[in-house]
Amino acid sequence: MGVTDLGEDKRECDESTTESGGQYKCTECRRTFSEETKLMEHLQTHISAENASQCPICCKTFKVESYVKIHLRTHSGERPYQCPICNKKYYQHCNLQTHIRTHTGEKPFECPICLKRFTRGGTLRNHLRAHTGETPVMNFECTVCNRKFADGPRLKEHVKKQHASEKSFECSVCHKKFADKNYVETHYLRAHTGERPFECGVCHKTFKLRGDLSVHLRIHTEEKSFECTVCNKKFLLRSSLQSHLQIHTGNKPFECTLCDLKFYRAYDLKKHLRIHTGQKPEGRHECTVCNKKFVGKTYLDAHSRTHTGEKPFECSVCNQKFIRRDYLNIHLRTHTGERPYKCTVCDKTFSHSVSLRVHSRLHTGEKPFECSVCSKTFRQKPNLRSHFKKYHTGKIMFDCSNCDMKFFTETKLRQHTIKTHRGEKPFECTDCDKKFRTSSGLKIHVSTHTGEKSHECTVCKKTFRLKFSLKIHFRTHTGEKPYECSVCNKKFRQCTDLKTHQRIHTNEKPYDCTFCSKKFRLKRFLDIHLRSHTGEKPYKCTFCNKRCSQSSDLKTHIRTHTGEKPYECSICSKKFTQRAHLTTHLKMHKGEKLFECTVCNKKFLDGSGLRSHLRSHTGERSLKCTVCAKRYVNSRSLKEHLQTHEECQGA
Repeated sequence: MGVTDLGEDKRECDESTTESGGQYKCTECRRTFSEETKLMEHLQTHISAENASQCPICCKTFKVESYVKIHLRTHSGERPYQCPICNKKYYQHCNLQTHIRTHTGEKPFECPICLKRFTRGGTLRNHLRAHTGETPVMNFECTVCNRKFADGPRLKEHVKKQHASEKSFECSVCHKKFADKNYVETHYLRAHTGERPFECGVCHKTFKLRGDLSVHLRIHTEEKSFECTVCNKKFLLRSSLQSHLQIHTGNKPFECTLCDLKFYRAYDLKKHLRIHTGQKPEGRHECTVCNKKFVGKTYLDAHSRTHTGEKPFECSVCNQKFIRRDYLNIHLRTHTGERPYKCTVCDKTFSHSVSLRVHSRLHTGEKPFECSVCSKTFRQKPNLRSHFKKYHTGKIMFDCSNCDMKFFTETKLRQHTIKTHRGEKPFECTDCDKKFRTSSGLKIHVSTHTGEKSHECTVCKKTFRLKFSLKIHFRTHTGEKPYECSVCNKKFRQCTDLKTHQRIHTNEKPYDCTFCSKKFRLKRFLDIHLRSHTGEKPYKCTFCNKRCSQSSDLKTHIRTHTGEKPYECSICSKKFTQRAHLTTHLKMHKGEKLFECTVCNKKFLDGSGLRSHLRSHTGERSLKCTVCAKRYVNSRSLKEHLQTHEECQGA
């Protein structure tokens, strides 16, 4: 292995030791020189094959022993020199001095020809060549085309641009190809020997690359150097910031060639493509407990904690612990209220990228999960699993021992048993002694006493007791109807509305009247019907004390006092107290008369008009005057008669 140098950084250090008289000082023997070239020639006298210093970790050799001490910090992660202004840390003191000049604006290196000033000596040297026409010393040679360069960064840039496609150097183990011979050596050491020479000085975790260690150290220092100019969120990596910025711009540069779906990150596109190909990523890291394989060691480490029970990431607010750091980050949003993921179509925000991805499918209509038996597609994988278990496995796992009901999960069976058969209500309200089967039910009930409505709609400022109620309400603004009938494709905002609607197709009426055996689709319809048997009228008018069996009847009645007519005809602007009256009125404009008399074939706009007409055939007089007991066929005749009593009383 050849004797190496610390390169440009060390040259800067040498220049930082230059005395005021323009002299260059040797770091070994402290001897000074008037010219840099003479100093470099002198340094060679300190070097020999015997006294060349070697790194005890990676065996890299250096010209000077002090260089080894500096190099060792790349393994330990030690950065002893800290900027007093921004707290950034460095391996070498000279790097700190150069950095401080970015704060002070100092430029100590001056061109003697044009008096232009520079912060670094290396920059000045490059500049001087523009005046002298001097050709720089080419110490860095490309192993592919043998072209030489003045420094390492230019050589790397050359290899990347010119030889990226020419991968002529092959790894002897895995046959992976590289553009440069040095890349093959680095790959072999890191990938096949398991060498991880860069160790964190805080937690002793080791890394294959120095760059990975540098990024890792920011976790301990909590340094987040890359800040979003839109929302001021900070990130450890520049790449993380760039991915985040696309959320604000809406730019999705990675497009699927099969379905035209676009993504923010290449990684997300790669995962999406597996849906089309059915390919599963090959796992090289195997769990020693259950033999499950993972693509990365990070995923294996997180999985291993499911066996050990270790949860190293703790929430500083509620002390809840998590297996993975990203789970903690997602959880923290429940405390901060942060919802960084925004739908570009309806502006709805989400706390998790997965939630946004699933929501986006409502707009795109994408259903990427297909049943292998019947080819039915679904937006979410859990829906596919439920479908497959229900229709294609031929078995249902859990049967209720008290009735004929069957359930897919034990949890559903347990909930059914508690609610339907046991009648247990262990949760009691301290205000009214009402009992509930679940703690969540009690919590909802307690809010009826306190009147607290802590969930506010950001659009119309309406408040709700329940977060779920707010979620349902918000769909009235977005127009979102995520629940679709599989028979007629009608969509609904709530799952319960869909279930109720489906009974129209199945003709299911699960609610029976105990008095007359009449059946109903909804329990509230049964409750209203039962009042016709019991005579109960729980809704009382505050104006005249009249009672009604339904809240809707009371609202309609109150309009007779207030004069409110909220339903207006779009054709003639006539207003009505009830929607049904408006519907009947509109038929008059359309000329629709759907109700026909079976005796004389006369047609009517509504059923009440037909019923009143039928009495003219039967002679029935069902409407009775409350003053004189005289009877009439229709309400119009009764009203005219009642006016005669009012006139008599007035006289």
